[in-house]
Amino acid sequence: MADSNFPNLNTNTDTSLEDLNFDDLRHERFERNRHFLESVNPSIASKVFPDHEVKHGSIEEEAAITIQRHWRGYQGRQLYVTALWNKFEMEQEQQQEKVRYQMEEGELLVEK
Repeated sequence: MADSNFPNLNTNTDTSLEDLNFDDLRHERFERNRHFLESVNPSIASKVFPDHEVKHGSIEEEAAITIQRHWRGYQGRQLYVTALWNKFEMEQEQQQEKVRYQMEEGELLVEK
């Protein structure tokens, strides 16, 4: 009992994932994004997507970029931890100042 409202599906297409070419997939996605942005705003598309694609460098360049990325991430995390520690110390000092003030007021009330 076939329903005529449903489209006929092509079940003869190879859907295996054995021979995926990620470079082709990446290029197709790049072209779709570029085409969409050109249809929305051509001037921005020309700035975002230059005429030539970025070529990947040699293995040494890729390794250098990876090392730089990890090093900069490490430095950023160190700066974050330092800033977080400084904020913690400042908040602790403020909290201790509040406690000292409350204790002094409490002592004044007890003396009266």
